[in-house]
Amino acid sequence: MRSAKSSRFGSLALVVALCSLSVACQQEKKSVAQASSEQPASKKQVEPAAKAKTALGMKLAGAAEVSVADLLARPRDFAGKVVRVSGKIEDFCHHKRAWFGISAKSGQGMVRVFTMPRFQTPADCQGKQAVAEGKVELITISAEQAAHFAQDHKFLQGIKVEAGQDIVRPIIRAFGAEFI
Repeated sequence: MRSAKSSRFGSLALVVALCSLSVACQQEKKSVAQASSEQPASKKQVEPAAKAKTALGMKLAGAAEVSVADLLARPRDFAGKVVRVSGKIEDFCHHKRAWFGISAKSGQGMVRVFTMPRFQTPADCQGKQAVAEGKVELITISAEQAAHFAQDHKFLQGIKVEAGQDIVRPIIRAFGAEFI
């Protein structure tokens, strides 16, 4: 007999608990609705979503920022140094996704940021903004390579290439990068 009474009592307690929760939820909905209607119009506006950022490789460590224009104008001053560059991605390696090119703000010139073997350049990076940190190296581009790059890539745009002359250009061996 006791088990039947305790079973009824347990069922009754469950019904009371569920009713209490239902009433509490209704009151919370009303208070939330009141609070939102009391906010000034400027507070009701939805903030735009922050742009998604993709970080690859090592976390950026706060290296000294160098403009692409300065790096291209004085590459020997930065050889062997760790720097940070930022700007718009104008070109990238479509084959292996091994590098991307950040253009100077003036649009005159571009520096290549080599990402392999640490990470691959995202396939959808062209036109996005990027921040990269890495070590500056000077490379020599032969006249034959320069002809290929001038035809198929943008990073030599605006550079006068004389027949038979090698070109010395700075590149960055990236430790990490963020794409926005």
